[in-house]
Amino acid sequence: MLPLFDKVDLVEQNGDFLEAANLYLAGYKNKVGKLYSVGLQDFKPNINSYDVVWFQWVVGHLTDDDFVICLKRFKSSLKSGGVICIKDNVAGSTAVFDECDSSVTRTHEQYSKIFEDASLTCHLKETQKNLPKELYNVTMYALS
Repeated sequence: MLPLFDKVDLVEQNGDFLEAANLYLAGYKNKVGKLYSVGLQDFKPNINSYDVVWFQWVVGHLTDDDFVICLKRFKSSLKSGGVICIKDNVAGSTAVFDECDSSVTRTHEQYSKIFEDASLTCHLKETQKNLPKELYNVTMYALS
């Protein structure tokens, strides 16, 4: 994201991860914006403040209800013409719960329902090509 945007904010509930990211991105100090140490379920972004909101391999750690609330908040944070992008694993016909990390891999149908409940329109749904068959499909959604 840093090569594409003037400023990039990071939201991560684990402060140690944010500290490591800050060190890793030290060469981009002029492009790294605010670092928020809070879970997505509790984060309240400013209204009309983002061109793009990017979620990658993180929404599986939110309950469906928290996911909807989070998306509604981020929808209100979009500037005119802004977009929410979600890149994540997608299950086949039924969701899969991972007991090791307490995450869920949702189906396309579940994502569609969540987007609808958050009053979002899906403009693009693209599945990554050429992944090994033993892995989940990885899909990117572009929403507003």
